[in-house]
Amino acid sequence: MTTENNVDWQLVVERGHSTLFLDILFQSQKTALMEQTIGFPFSFGNIQKRGLALRYDRVQLSAAQHVLRTRWQCDGPKVFQDLANACQVSCDALMTLVHLPEFTNLTATRPTLEFLALFDRYVAQMTQHACFIQIMTTAQNELLQIILSRFSEDADEAQTVMRLLTPAYVSERVRSTQDLLALGCEVQGTPHLSDHIKNTSTLDIIATIGTSHPEVWDLIRNHAQTYAWMGRSYFSGPCLSEFEIVDALKELLADKCSEKRDAMSATRAQRRARKELALDRMPDSAELHLLVGVLEKFLHLKDHRLEVMFMAHERVVPLFNFLAQRAHVALDDLLFLTSAEIRACFTTAKPAALMEKAVARQERLSATMINGEIAWDDEQPHEFLTIKPSSVQGGVRRFTGDVCCRGQASGTARVLMGSDDIDRLEQDDILVAPMLVPEIVRGVHKVRAIVTSEGGVLSHAAIVSRELNIPCITGIEDITTTVKDGDFIKVNAETGVVEVYESMEEKLII
Repeated sequence: MTTENNVDWQLVVERGHSTLFLDILFQSQKTALMEQTIGFPFSFGNIQKRGLALRYDRVQLSAAQHVLRTRWQCDGPKVFQDLANACQVSCDALMTLVHLPEFTNLTATRPTLEFLALFDRYVAQMTQHACFIQIMTTAQNELLQIILSRFSEDADEAQTVMRLLTPAYVSERVRSTQDLLALGCEVQGTPHLSDHIKNTSTLDIIATIGTSHPEVWDLIRNHAQTYAWMGRSYFSGPCLSEFEIVDALKELLADKCSEKRDAMSATRAQRRARKELALDRMPDSAELHLLVGVLEKFLHLKDHRLEVMFMAHERVVPLFNFLAQRAHVALDDLLFLTSAEIRACFTTAKPAALMEKAVARQERLSATMINGEIAWDDEQPHEFLTIKPSSVQGGVRRFTGDVCCRGQASGTARVLMGSDDIDRLEQDDILVAPMLVPEIVRGVHKVRAIVTSEGGVLSHAAIVSRELNIPCITGIEDITTTVKDGDFIKVNAETGVVEVYESMEEKLII
């Protein structure tokens, strides 16, 4: 579809992402706010994409790359260091805001105008923070190209370094896996308790463990409270519960928790040591160390900036609950209104019409920006991504992608198209997905390998796979459209080849 000249972008969202989050994201792309926040005077243009994988179009992307490259030529690494620091400051500012007493000491007796004032402060800070979502990815990729240019005469060494990259700090989602492994190790130290949890239903465990082992129950509850935000998908959905923690614990206890925990720590340390050794052998080693260090900070911020959004939202859920009660609507419905519509709930004579919109948007919504103004619930046509044919030899489909974490694995393919599908992920599956969205990360410890249609060596899938030492291949554009749930799949993350066998007969002749 070719958009009209006066249409800056069009977005079609399936399966109900929170309208409030999209509204905040769209507001952040206004040129003045972008320029004020990060010094880049441009916003999204001519975008038409399913879901939340928003990108600049080619013209805007070229402009972003040109600005970054020009500033790099003038200021060197400082342009990227400043951008990373600005993103970190924004993360800190958002978390400081939501921890203010005004947000933590909410009472139902406060007047509606005070609640709306808090809501406006939250939306304003969140909108400013959202400015970093796309530009950080663009800057990260540009920095990667600058680093790779330093390896122009040694491509193998460049690939070695890229595959050894790790975020500057452990992400909260990876930390949650580490904490669960630590809890699993503690439980395994008490054999009868470990056997009880492995062989008893989750419901019965929840009902009895508080009495039989209160110290373990306290750890489970604390974990659920600490990582409650991980259960939500862009402001919608339930928070992480004790039931999910116990389910995850049961799966971990079926494995060797202590060995897996030690392997995670050892792998990270070994990867860093190998990377440092490879960099030391290169000319201009000092500059390369600096650039790679900044790039690894970008890798951390890629996850952290989103985690901060989700954690901040979890902190202000009580505020949204109060607003929903005052408006006489369900909380989930409130989150499918724009920020202006939420305010209108308290000023319009027809709030029922707004609620009808909210309910409809949970199934599908679309939005079009025309001359800077957003039109919600547009019904303009849209198309989906072009599918490329896969290679088929001897009845086996073969795909080639980018190796992000070495290793080999085989098993049953589980195709997850979004965070709503995470409950279908089973132990020892091969995860196949368009990308590794943050909500899926909490189930990644189950899988033998990760394959995605998008991304590269700096994608979420690449970062998480290296943290957890799971074989990973990315960038196979047609993998999610041709692989089906239940297909037998072999992942060779040494060569970058994925082989798919559709039937049990084909599986048996391997």
